Amino acid sequence: MSLTPENRKYLKRNKNLIGKRYDSLSEKEERKLGKLLSYSKELTEVYAIKESLINWYELSNETNSYRRLIQWIDRAKALNIPELTEALKPFKNWTEEISNYHKCRYTNGAVEGRNNKIKTLIRRSYFLPNRTIYENRIFLECNERFFIDELSVKNQFWC
Repeated sequence: MSLTPENRKYLKRNKNLIGKRYDSLSEKEERKLGKLLSYSKELTEVYAIKESLINWYELSNETNSYRRLIQWIDRAKALNIPELTEALKPFKNWTEEISNYHKCRYTNGAVEGRNNKIKTLIRRSYFLPNRTIYENRIFLECNERFFIDELSVKNQFWC
């Protein structure tokens, strides 16, 4: 696929539309997305696969989630797009675990968020003088909401 310089700029400026859910696009964004998808058949197919994964998360239930996820993986694999094939590896390796989401609909998003905060803190705090300060900062970062709630309760009594 080779794009003209103008089309390349247009794609670069509007690439965020490809990641957005179709049902959350405005009419103007839908037109822009249509233009982007007209650049490549592969891009259109991958966008459709992404949208069908969103539908799988929303419409599957405990009884059909595993079967529907396998079908989705097979449809995506049938496209024979090397990048997509590479992206499917975690889905193949963790199919059962991913489909188990529909049993209780819990995710590890909160844990991942805390891990991200700690990793960011590690990068920011590389030269802290001692470990206690570092551990206290992690505690404060990861429990920020708790301390904000505590302060607001205390401020009610002091004002």
